[in-house]
Amino acid sequence: MSNQTEELSKSLTPVGRAGSSTRQLVKDITPGKQSSTFTQLTSFNDVVYFTLHKDNNKTGSSTFELWKSDGTGKGTNILKNFGAFEVDNFYSGLDPDTLYFTTV
Repeated sequence: MSNQTEELSKSLTPVGRAGSSTRQLVKDITPGKQSSTFTQLTSFNDVVYFTLHKDNNKTGSSTFELWKSDGTGKGTNILKNFGAFEVDNFYSGLDPDTLYFTTV
């Protein structure tokens, strides 16, 4: 498990009983040998939003995806594949009920 994957699994770890927690990977979203990088980890309304940069080792191309997680495998899902457009920043101060982001 890479350091970034380990950090993401820490962010997505459900809290156990009586405030204790056991760190565990809640969902393997890049199985196999595919290269990926997690960026832009942002907590908003008890959900973690993050971007995933995937490298296709066969074609040399990259894709960027927006994901969200509530800390469970079932609640960890892709929201959008942006292809070659990278999610640049998240903004939450404009409206307390809406998370905004930009792409480049």
